[in-house]
Amino acid sequence: MMSIAASIAFLAVLGAFGIIFLRRIAPMLTALETAAYGAPLGAVLGTMLVLILARAVGLGGATVAVAVAALGAALAGQLSHGSREDGRPWGATLVSAVRRMRARPPAYPAIAVVSMVVIRWALFWSRALVLTDHGLVAMHVNVFGDLPVHMGNAAAFAFGENFPPEHPRFAGHPLAYHHLTDLTAASLIPLGLDPGGALALHSLVFSAFVALALWAFALRLTRDLVTASVAVGLFVMAGSLGWTVMLQQFQGSADPLGGRLWAFEAVREAGYEWQNMFYGFLMPQRAFLYGMPLAFLSLTLILIGQRLASITAFVTAGAVLGLLPLAHLATMLALTLVTPFLVILFPTRRWIYFFAAWVLVALPQLFLQQGGGPGALGFIRVQLGWVMGDVPWPLFWLKQLGLFLPLVVLALALPRLLPRDSYRLLAAFMGIFVIANVVVFQPWDWDNHKVLVYWFYASCVLVASLLVWAWRRFGPIVRCGLAAVTATLLLSGVLEDVNQLLRRDFYPLFTTEEIHLAARVRDETPPSAVFATGNQNNHPVPVLAGRRVLMGYAGWLFAEGLPWQAREADLRAILAYTAEAEQLMDRYGVDYVVIGPIEREALGANLDAYRRTHLSVIATANYEVFAVGP
Repeated sequence: MMSIAASIAFLAVLGAFGIIFLRRIAPMLTALETAAYGAPLGAVLGTMLVLILARAVGLGGATVAVAVAALGAALAGQLSHGSREDGRPWGATLVSAVRRMRARPPAYPAIAVVSMVVIRWALFWSRALVLTDHGLVAMHVNVFGDLPVHMGNAAAFAFGENFPPEHPRFAGHPLAYHHLTDLTAASLIPLGLDPGGALALHSLVFSAFVALALWAFALRLTRDLVTASVAVGLFVMAGSLGWTVMLQQFQGSADPLGGRLWAFEAVREAGYEWQNMFYGFLMPQRAFLYGMPLAFLSLTLILIGQRLASITAFVTAGAVLGLLPLAHLATMLALTLVTPFLVILFPTRRWIYFFAAWVLVALPQLFLQQGGGPGALGFIRVQLGWVMGDVPWPLFWLKQLGLFLPLVVLALALPRLLPRDSYRLLAAFMGIFVIANVVVFQPWDWDNHKVLVYWFYASCVLVASLLVWAWRRFGPIVRCGLAAVTATLLLSGVLEDVNQLLRRDFYPLFTTEEIHLAARVRDETPPSAVFATGNQNNHPVPVLAGRRVLMGYAGWLFAEGLPWQAREADLRAILAYTAEAEQLMDRYGVDYVVIGPIEREALGANLDAYRRTHLSVIATANYEVFAVGP
């Protein structure tokens, strides 16, 4: 319990620092916006401080304590100087804010919607990973598929002294990855949490701020509590028409899927690529926890700067986006795509200051992160229709989104549904949809989803505005139709969510033996050691022990644009102990070779050869670790 309390306190200091700092530099924001965007901003800035300290002395309890002390001192300094230009103390400002809130109309429906989302996500993260007598189990396919990446990053920071950051799954290569969310979670490990627990707690806390950010930005755009709440509900619950597949599965059988209400594999096999935003992106791709609030903060400042003719607001908006290289590269790409449309729709010379601030803050980070290369963006190519395959393009999107797409078109045809500036901003995001259906930006074409997330959010605000307007304007018959249409949009998300709530999915992640193996590797090998291991996504050495490996899961490396094919051939040669194995181990600086079931069955490892030639330093029932370095 002490470790959880210390971790919550650390996250609270990060959030409080960001909220107070944002209130100082952007006093024109509402209290809700300041909280929703300020806490993630504080986490980004605070984690950057941790990164600087850790590069100098490593990541340990003392490093976290120094960071907390520095942020606490800065926080105290901010509080002592008052909150606004009028110099009033913070206590008076907070009392005034509470009085203003009490004077406004009750927002109980909106509070209920956001609270339900937060509570549901808290329940999910409280048991996303379950430790059983047989080992660690993932409770969702995307927890199994993606969380090991983040666990490995966090473990490498905490246990592997990975500073300056080197790629944990491609030893010797820079970590050209937005790793701040994982470093924040890694900072909780010296406080007593394990990697899985650190990720779950961090995700639980900042998922709540994402929910607030979604609602705050929708409220800014619509100026209507109900419309903003409907927009958030659509975004977090909507999905594809995959629910039709599930209905077909249920026909003719009392229990076709072992009691499961949502079968990810069956839906994907039927050609439904679109996923629920929480289970497909916010949950597994944790960098959205920072990227999305920063994006909404920047866009809000642009709207305010346009209305007030404020250069300062544009400069601040650009500087906020400059934090994205280490926070979330996909968000930076999405804003890069949408900004030219914003420039056209909001013509002003103040954009010069915006772009100057963005470039000045972002460029040094990009250079250090990408090593001067293009990274995954080096694989940009034209691919008409995105991933439509043999399905005609219009039918492909109707299959994915059903009636949602016609509703978006109808909402765009009714610009008076929204304030003028809000309508123009949302219209700018439609450009993302067009571009993403023509150009693929990364090696894996499916990853265009990451920028389409922002198009989808903008579309949810448009559709919510249309639905609420029609509900208020027409009578019971139309309202029944609106309810039926909305149900078709939400049913896939509801089925997946209820399936999770009932705990119907189980994906074994690590056995008890593998957990113990990782603990021994952490205790008995140097933190900077390089291992040759199997390259499955859930190998215990890189994920739990935090040791760098010659090559991790090929699917992840492919998605990052890394040249993994030649290294896989070398890994196979090392594990098989061919004639060139010793030379290859020397070239890559391999210190240990791990031979277990995957290494033997999938990669042809020669256990007998290693037993004859090298010292076995760790052995369990199914694994042996051999020292092969100097």
